[in-house]
This record gives sequence, C-alpha cells and structure tokens, in this order.
Amino acid sequence: MKVRIIAPSVFGILFALASQAAAQGEPPPNAGPNTGSGTTAAPSAGASATVTVPSVGTSVDASATAPPPSADASATATAPSPDQGVAPPPAEAPPPKKKPVYSIPWGLRSAMASTLVRVDAAVAMHDKGVTVPAVLTLSYKIIPDLAFLGKISYAYDAQKDTKQVSAFYNPVFGFMYTPELTTGVRLPIFVGTNIPMGAGGGGNTASPEYKTASNAIYARSGLDNALYGVNFVTPMVGVGLAYIGHGLTAQIEGTIVYLKRTRGGAPGPNDANGNPTKAYEQDNTRWNSSAGAHLGYAILPALTASVELRYQRWLSNAQPARVTDTVRQDQFTGAVGLRTRIAFSDTIVARPGVAYIRGLDKPMSKGLLTPDTNPDLAPFNIIFADLPISF
Repeated sequence: MKVRIIAPSVFGILFALASQAAAQGEPPPNAGPNTGSGTTAAPSAGASATVTVPSVGTSVDASATAPPPSADASATATAPSPDQGVAPPPAEAPPPKKKPVYSIPWGLRSAMASTLVRVDAAVAMHDKGVTVPAVLTLSYKIIPDLAFLGKISYAYDAQKDTKQVSAFYNPVFGFMYTPELTTGVRLPIFVGTNIPMGAGGGGNTASPEYKTASNAIYARSGLDNALYGVNFVTPMVGVGLAYIGHGLTAQIEGTIVYLKRTRGGAPGPNDANGNPTKAYEQDNTRWNSSAGAHLGYAILPALTASVELRYQRWLSNAQPARVTDTVRQDQFTGAVGLRTRIAFSDTIVARPGVAYIRGLDKPMSKGLLTPDTNPDLAPFNIIFADLPISF
C-alpha cells in the first residue's frame, strides 16, 4: 500500500518539472524564425541572463543612445535668426572736406605755405616809356605750414630817347611759416634776404641798367626793393593776419626791410664839366617798410574778384627820397583784379589772374588825388598778369 502511494507522487513531480523545462525552452510568441541577422541566440536553460543597471550617481552618455539629428533640424539650428541677420556693410566714409577758396594777393605775400611755381609780370606804362619787371617764384612746402621760398627777378625797360635794357637782377630767398590760429585764421610770417648780384650794381648809378632797376621798383609798387636794390643786402621780416572762409579772403601784412650796402659806394666818374658826380650809393644803410591789405571774394567757384591797397615808406632819410620835394618818401597804390581756377588734377591747380594797378598819390600818380607838376615824376598805369600753379 505504501508503494502505490509513493510512486504516483514521484512520477507526478517529475512530469511537472519536465513540463516547466519545456515551457522555458520555447521561443517567445511572434519571435519568428532565427535568420542570423540582427538577432541573438536565446540563452540555454542553464545560462543566466544578466541586466546591468547603472548605480546611483553614474552618468549616462545621452549621445550614445540619442538618435542623430535630422538634416532639417541641423539647418534650423545653424541658420541665423531674423533678429541677428547678416552684418550690415560698413558705413561709407564722409567725403573729404573741401578746402576754402583763397584769393591770392597781387602784391602781398601768400598766407598759405604751399608747393608752387609762379610767374608774374607787371607792364608799367609811364611818361618815360614802358617798364616790364617779371618775377619767377618757386616755393616748396617742407612740412605743413612751412615752406621755402625763392625768387628770381628780371626787367625790361624801354625809355624815350634811350636804348632798351633787358637784364636779370637780385635773387631773394626765405621761409614762410603760416600757422592756423583757429578755423580759417592764419598768421603768415616771412623771414628772408637777397643776394645783391643784379645788373647795374657796383658802379655808376646813372647807368641804364641801374635806372631800369629803379623803374622796376616803382612798377612793382615799391614792394620788391630787395629784388632790384642791386647794391644792398636786404634782410627782411614780415608778419600778417588772414581770414579765409565762406568764399571770403581778408588779409593784412607789414614788412620791415634793412638795407646794408655791399658795393657801389665809390663816387662815379666826373661829369662833362669835370666835376665829381653823385652817381653812386651814398647811404651805407637804409631802412624801408611796406604794408598792405587784400580783400577778395569767390563770386563763382572758379572766379575770384579782389581789391588791394599797398603802402611803402622809407623809414630813414634814404637817397631815393632825397629830391627837391618829399614826394618820394612814400607811395600809395591800389589794385583791382579777377582770378580764375583751372584744375588739371586733384593736386595740380592753376590760378591765373590779371589786375589793374594805379598810383593813388605822388610820385606814381599825376593829378589823381594830388596835383603833380614835377615832370620827373611820371604817373604809372600798370597791368599785372599772374600765373601761379600749385602742386
């Protein structure tokens, strides 16, 4: 009886274990057949399946599991937003400031240091004939507002009942300093001298060449004694003040000249009667001065009208002023003219002009403002042509 009871129980237990083992070895539903691609073999009944769970505090690489971004997402991420936009183009540089139009004086010095070549000539018509002094001016701007200046003088003279004379006279050189004190206001300063080497010097002051130099001084309104004072070295200093702006030029200046005789001090030959002549430089030193005012306005961008007044006076009892009267001690002249502008390039500009000059008192006038009965003092009517070219 006991055997019967134990056997069925043992067989029941074995059957249950076999059924359980068979159930564990079956593939999961819908698993399909094993193709060998992208699948792993099921673990055997005796193998243990292990799942690794990250412990607390361990970081997980999200990029290892996150799907790669799509092309649209990448483009969206890199494209700038409308607010950012594309960087705007750089602002255009402002146009260069235009230089004010400067009315170049006729007899006064320039108030602006520059590099230029200038040729001018005065055709002076008077009772004695015609005198044409001409001057070549070369200027080189060393640094802003500072220029070296040099002049070479020439004169032609055709007087009545005398031969025609044509000769070169003294060179002059110096420095121009024209600082701008404030916008449009300049302080031109000149320091220079001459080299007394012109024709007619060192001998008889009654020679035609010397007389031509004397007439040339009057033809240039007494402002260029250093160019035609052939027997004197003439250190000089001048200072002025100029306003340049809004098409207007207003300028004044003054100059002091010291003359020291270097030749021509010996008496000349006796006259026809055998008497000693006074035809020689009798002064060892002289002092001279000049002053002027210029007012010009740009009627058009390329046309400037101007008027100018000049005054020259001997400060010492100089030989040229020692005559029967005192009218040669000083002289007062005026000029009026027009000047145009021709630009060959941005840096090369010509400013040709012409002016009429007239003596306003003796000795260069005759009856204009004061009566003049001395036949030796001829009135001067002067046409002044000027061609400066700046670089």
